[in-house]
Amino acid sequence: MKDRFVLTRGMLLLIIIVLIIIIGSIIGISISKSNSVERYKEFEEELESNAENYLNIKNLELEEGEERKVTLSSLKKQGLVTNKLAEKCTGYVIISNEINIENDQYELIYNSYIKCKNKYTTNNYSQY
Repeated sequence: MKDRFVLTRGMLLLIIIVLIIIIGSIIGISISKSNSVERYKEFEEELESNAENYLNIKNLELEEGEERKVTLSSLKKQGLVTNKLAEKCTGYVIISNEINIENDQYELIYNSYIKCKNKYTTNNYSQY
């Protein structure tokens, strides 16, 4: 007589529960990662806005074609950064006075770069 494997309702239920847990975990992890990246992107935008305020507070003007680097620590010293990520990250904002091809006028362009331990780094962070 051959031994036959019999799948009972209890075993089937257990398999379904395990699969639901595995799929739920995978979905939860991917949602968590996308939210995390979004937080860092928002922090970058906040730094760009803070750098604009920094220029106004310091009464700094950039000549045509000039570039200036404002560090995260400079922004913190001025009390412009309140985001909790500032304690976990290093970074800077590059402000450049570039010509806008559409209207042939110079305008300030703000690009922020942050590095937050091994969790997030802006592309081209070490370029400047």
